[in-house]
Amino acid sequence: MACDLPVQSGKPVAVSVPAPAAPPATAPQHAGFDQTLSLQGVTFHVSSANAGSINRLRIEPKGLKVDNAIIEQEIDGTVTMAEVADLNVDGSPEVYVYVTSAGSGSHGSLAAYAANKGRSLSAI
Repeated sequence: MACDLPVQSGKPVAVSVPAPAAPPATAPQHAGFDQTLSLQGVTFHVSSANAGSINRLRIEPKGLKVDNAIIEQEIDGTVTMAEVADLNVDGSPEVYVYVTSAGSGSHGSLAAYAANKGRSLSAI
């Protein structure tokens, strides 16, 4: 016989071959960003759809004494990370949002807001 099938009683026997594995599911091109950060009694809910090269950054503060207004800002790129800290050691937190632009020459930028003595947010 010219084939490589096993032979039983002079007749070829069928051999089961497992089906090839399905290719892994591809991750979405852009995943949204959604994170809540807290420090010194102030909470920041940071989110962005990250759906294209231009997005809207949304920061929703809670725990400020005077103004907890939501901040929305157009950003060139996608949010990749957010952190909260008190870098100037004034007893009130700041929120830092890292943005990476799209394309082969992508660059990074930072959107940052300070909680003014725990009362309201302003851009820094």
